[in-house]
Amino acid sequence: SAPPSVPLPPVAARPPSPPPFVPSSSLQSSFSCLEAGYYTGSARVFLNFELSSVPHNNLGGLGPLLNHSFLEDSLYYQLSEEQRSVEQGMYYSNVGHEIITNATGQYQYAFDMLVVNTTEYIPNAATNNGKKAATGDFGVINLKGGTTCTFDYIFLNPNTGLPYQFSEALSFFLFDLDTGFDAALTESIDVCGLNGYSLSDELYGIQSRVDVQTHDADLGCYTFKATEYHTGSNNPSFISDIFAPLESIDNRTKEEVLPILVELQFSSGVSSFTVTYKISEDANGGSSSGRNFLFGSFVEPAEADFEECPQALPLPPFLPSNVPPPRVPPSCAPPSLFPPLDPPGLVKPPWAPTHVFPPPGTPRPIFSPPLLRPPKTPWSSVPWPWSPPPSSPPPPVSPTSAKTPSPPLPSSPPKVPLPPFALRPPSPPPSSPSPSS
Repeated sequence: SAPPSVPLPPVAARPPSPPPFVPSSSLQSSFSCLEAGYYTGSARVFLNFELSSVPHNNLGGLGPLLNHSFLEDSLYYQLSEEQRSVEQGMYYSNVGHEIITNATGQYQYAFDMLVVNTTEYIPNAATNNGKKAATGDFGVINLKGGTTCTFDYIFLNPNTGLPYQFSEALSFFLFDLDTGFDAALTESIDVCGLNGYSLSDELYGIQSRVDVQTHDADLGCYTFKATEYHTGSNNPSFISDIFAPLESIDNRTKEEVLPILVELQFSSGVSSFTVTYKISEDANGGSSSGRNFLFGSFVEPAEADFEECPQALPLPPFLPSNVPPPRVPPSCAPPSLFPPLDPPGLVKPPWAPTHVFPPPGTPRPIFSPPLLRPPKTPWSSVPWPWSPPPSSPPPPVSPTSAKTPSPPLPSSPPKVPLPPFALRPPSPPPSSPSPSS
């Protein structure tokens, strides 16, 4: 008998499942061919801070925007009573979306992002938090000099308020890692759980000016520290100035923006990550000023690039239906699947098969003769030696339904045998036979 089924553990909430993935018939790879070809872009997760909104901006409970109406309507804060009671956090609504491409088309899933501090947060100018002024292309967290704070970046499903788990890899960029004059107000970032990282050396072929310290490569724990002095004049203006072909990027961006960025790479399945921001003391050994940490990611291009689908390989030939499949030698058949073919003293029933079953994994032939066995009788339930089932006795007759026997019919008069005519004497006068009694 089959082993009992084991109940599966509950599945964590995640975004609606896309249609099943259908691999290419010619290349068993990670993409599927659409009518337009296959998508050549590497990014599948996009963040657009310019199009997002920040309806609630209250990191550490310090403002600048405490929106009670949003807290009452937000699905996330309705599910988290503890978070709602604290009323802290910075919520980016409609900040990004994920695109999943398969053989049936492209499917887009939106997500929100919430940033909360898990340690004491001391800003220098909390009004800078949210989005970068003017263009709004970047997310911003302001931190006072000489302080350290840890933040959780949590991605949420706007339709449920539950964590959004990415189906694709996530790239998250940190920009403008620099120092103040004479190495004061030096910015550094600690992060764990990375699948990898990239600097301007790998991304653009431009030498990076960010120092990297590896704490635990197996756990993906690194520290990224600024090494070069800059003022606010080198801050990036538009995200499109960074994510562009190198030949179209201006010299200012190449010299002052690209060398001080970091790409954090997270594997698929992530729904949050933790970052610790640090700023050293200012030139006077105190904390009279602060700095802004900028972050962002890829923005979906207006047009997607597709390559022509590769030609499919020819399908294997089919066996003709009039050719019987080759018989499997008896020695190849697992003995545990069925009883021995010839037990001592066994007389096989007429319907018993004369061939053995093929081992598991043998392709099923297109044509195979039917097995002559009793209908609806599984092989494993037939006893050996086989004997026909006993006949069922007639059903008993109840006393109430028994009929009274009819009286016997009157018997006919006995017949008198006559002797042969050759031995008969002369006939007497005729006489009538005696009446029956």
